Amino acid sequence: GNEITSSSFCPIVPAHNHLCRWFAMHSDSFHNSILEELPLVDVLKLFDVMLISIKVKTCENYGAGLLRFHQYCDSRSIPEKNRMPASDCLLASFVASWARKVATTMAQNWLAGLHFWHNLHSAPWFGHGLLHSATAGLTKVIPDSSKHPHRPPVTLEHMHALFQGLNLSNAFDMATFAVACITFWCCCRYGSVA
Repeated sequence: GNEITSSSFCPIVPAHNHLCRWFAMHSDSFHNSILEELPLVDVLKLFDVMLISIKVKTCENYGAGLLRFHQYCDSRSIPEKNRMPASDCLLASFVASWARKVATTMAQNWLAGLHFWHNLHSAPWFGHGLLHSATAGLTKVIPDSSKHPHRPPVTLEHMHALFQGLNLSNAFDMATFAVACITFWCCCRYGSVA
């Protein structure tokens, strides 16, 4: 589900707003220190520019990662103060909890969101040795639903069929065939080198 324990740090907002609307205990001290150094208008501009740096879809994926991280922390009774900055052990344990459940790329996107969230609040990122090992392990236990069967190789017969089906007086068809030929022969050459 998408439920999390009710908290003033994590109000109920759409996933794409999690990065800008979710906070941690660390955020308060950071906000106070930055406001001592910069005027409010500059602070707001800084956060706005940082948030604009990522696409809306990426923001949604990052927000989903924050949700999953907080759900994990809630299920393990991890106190709010330990969620940011998150320890290497906590981050690694979070990733390991998703083994055989999600593809590695999804977990990596979630971690990228957590890392961005830490940066946004000037929290140190402790995702190092344990996290790298857990993420590497995740690639070894990819769920079957994330695997695709190998497809048969493209053969010369396929290339001939493509050639017969294209109108080489059409610029698009000509470009398509040129790219197909280059790709085909590069793969053939790579196979003989590898």
